[in-house]
Amino acid sequence: YEYKLIQILDYLYYTSCKKGISRFSLEEMIEFCGYKPNPHEGHSNQIFKSILCRLKEENYIMSDYNLNKIKPKDFIQCKLNFDYSKSCALITDEARDKIYSVKNIKNAQLLAYYCYINAKINDKNKKNFVDNCTNVMLINIEWNLNITKKTRLKYDEILNELDLIRCKIFSTRYVHIDEVTDARTSP
Repeated sequence: YEYKLIQILDYLYYTSCKKGISRFSLEEMIEFCGYKPNPHEGHSNQIFKSILCRLKEENYIMSDYNLNKIKPKDFIQCKLNFDYSKSCALITDEARDKIYSVKNIKNAQLLAYYCYINAKINDKNKKNFVDNCTNVMLINIEWNLNITKKTRLKYDEILNELDLIRCKIFSTRYVHIDEVTDARTSP
């Protein structure tokens, strides 16, 4: 879904009340995520409906509505069905708004990249976010998110400028595999 799933989950959480109920229109959701409603085959309305239907099938949301048949302006509600007792990544409204403010970029992909890094944070002290850090293999990020090294470096630069991350390559490490020593950059 070209990273739209993350945007939809974020939107549902953002619009939910304390009881986990989200009330919205399809049109409102699409616009919040930075797209224009488009009723044509294979475009935003159909894609967003498809994602909502899949979330319902997988029991991540519960709704009495037939999500395949909703119209863009229909006001619907669903209940989120997530287990928040496990470790979750923190995405603040401020971070999301900063990411959505970037022009001429795939905001959904940038948000997914930020979420990926955020989910990998080693948060030994959840109260002190300044000390949170992660040690991820950069090649894993590129492979898992299906992005190029050039895109990853561009996103690092953007997120650094937005003051959402700080990136640093610490050193070179040497890995010995089958009588061959390989120099790799530590993440």
